Amino acid sequence: MSDDTHHLPAPAQLQPGLVRRCFTALGLLVFNIFLIIPTLVVAAMLFSLYCMSIIVFVIGIAVTSSSLAGVNQLVLDGPVRQVILQNDPSLSDEPEKHRRRLRIEIQSSGLQISPEPDESDDVASHAIVSIGRDDGASDSRAKGVFKGCGFIFGGIALVLLSMVITRFTWIGFKRYLRMNLNLLRTPE
Repeated sequence: MSDDTHHLPAPAQLQPGLVRRCFTALGLLVFNIFLIIPTLVVAAMLFSLYCMSIIVFVIGIAVTSSSLAGVNQLVLDGPVRQVILQNDPSLSDEPEKHRRRLRIEIQSSGLQISPEPDESDDVASHAIVSIGRDDGASDSRAKGVFKGCGFIFGGIALVLLSMVITRFTWIGFKRYLRMNLNLLRTPE
């Protein structure tokens, strides 16, 4: 053999880092698929906490304003018809014919729900829900304001709690993402 012979390069072989990276990516893919369901559950619970805090806050505003005004009855007029009459089987043929008024009374014995008789066709054209309380106490105005303020402060506390939980959830997500990216890196 002479010195002027050419050496052919060896056939390309897979680098061990590339094989390791492919197996790591496959393992992370399987692991992350199993973590999708708990992640969705946490996101749904966080979303419901935000919704609940807004609802509690709005209830507090309604209770406080009605108590300050000296009103013991709230009338909700509008698209409540779909909520109340949705499961009524008699509405399948003519929904406009069966609209009615509904009275909800909050008494010491509990909640009492009863339909009100319709006075005229004009009144029946809207779904009306009346929510009232029959305390009979002279200091119910102060109690209502106190309860309403409690609902408002409770709603604010729930918003703050959900913001803190969102912050820690986001920090945990970023750490988890960094961990996944660190596992995919190959040591050089």
